[in-house]
Amino acid sequence: MEAKKLSVTVYAKTSDVSWNGAGGEDYAAIAGIADSVKIMAYDYHYSSSDPGPIAPLDWLDKVVTYAQSVIPGSKIMVGLPWYGYDWTSVGNGANASYTSATLVAQNNGVAVEHDVNGEATYSYNGHTVYFEDATSYAKKVDMLKAKHGGIAEVVARELVLCTGAYQRPHRPPGAATLPANCYAIDVEDYHNPGALPAGPVLIVGSGQSGCQIAEELHEAGREVVLACGRAPWATRRIGERDVFWWVIETGFWDAPLSSLTTPAGRLFANVLGTGHGGGHDLHLRTLQSTGVRLVGHFLGVDDGHLRFAADLEETVAWGDQRYNEFAALVRKTAMERALSVPEIQPPEPFAHDVIEELPIGEFGCVLFAGGFRPDYGRWVHLPGAFDVMGFPIQQEGASTLFAGLYFVGVHFLRKRQSSLLYGVGEDAAIVADAVASRASANRQ
Repeated sequence: MEAKKLSVTVYAKTSDVSWNGAGGEDYAAIAGIADSVKIMAYDYHYSSSDPGPIAPLDWLDKVVTYAQSVIPGSKIMVGLPWYGYDWTSVGNGANASYTSATLVAQNNGVAVEHDVNGEATYSYNGHTVYFEDATSYAKKVDMLKAKHGGIAEVVARELVLCTGAYQRPHRPPGAATLPANCYAIDVEDYHNPGALPAGPVLIVGSGQSGCQIAEELHEAGREVVLACGRAPWATRRIGERDVFWWVIETGFWDAPLSSLTTPAGRLFANVLGTGHGGGHDLHLRTLQSTGVRLVGHFLGVDDGHLRFAADLEETVAWGDQRYNEFAALVRKTAMERALSVPEIQPPEPFAHDVIEELPIGEFGCVLFAGGFRPDYGRWVHLPGAFDVMGFPIQQEGASTLFAGLYFVGVHFLRKRQSSLLYGVGEDAAIVADAVASRASANRQ
């Protein structure tokens, strides 16, 4: 019979208290029979208490200090919160997730602050909010590592990281020149037009998200300026079929990592398109025709003005080249499969006004939509596991440096489709087989 392990979850306490709940749990006695003791180190402040941190750093320190005095460190597991509360008054708090807490702050135009212990908090309209975010969490983990070495760690022979390709929003160097009073957000913090301050919006980045948000804001009556970068585009319909039928059937998404001419190719945007309103063409020309102003790459702010490169024509030409390459691939596929070769029109001439500066004071918001970068190195502390761009060094999803470490959902992990819902299943099956084979070998 396979051996079983006993894990017991207990209330947090800083001494041998007598109040109901924690008082009925004898840490030492429980530790004497359990293989692990999981401490619920949260709700120091709770919905019916006065407002305050969910797991204050000094309290957490005392909780673990007491636990280590009566429980072998190797058996202690500390449970930390990832939520918060929104109080309207003392004793009247509502649950708040990380997502809802950040959204409420954004919608009310208030900044999330952090005290000396990293606790995330803000106030709005008579409300007081405390919740956990990356800053507060990191403070807690760093304290536990520094002061409470020896407490239990979760150990696994195989580890699969499936945290997705969209990890750290990217901002260009010029973002550092924005004045402190400029309202600036990343694409992951955008929710709807009404959540943004009044005034024109500058969107930096013209990939799928940047173009889709530009269209939505324009349709909502907002003035939009789009600082453009390079992105491939196509019409939504090619012949009688949707563009994504052709993307699949031509093998476009099957392109391997080795097909890239430069490592930076992993960061190229996806083909521009939208499913809004049932799907329609969406690219720089369609946005320009509706009234969205197009400018070149965002360079930064100087003397109260937003500065842009005079490279819009080159950017559009790059996208047109990708359009023509994909059109050739469509024609080739149609002929090879004896399909009707669709008529694909060449790109229309592109005319534009060169805009190299705009007064920043006119804008209500700057929204950065310049894609994402890998961020494994911030929390996976395995020297040499990632390349200079932050991508895992791997083969078929398996780390080539650390046995038992696997990845799924990475840009060009194996193919162009690897980070997409459409294609991630193929990689997941390969990694699952590898994990199962290794686990089987370890049991023998």
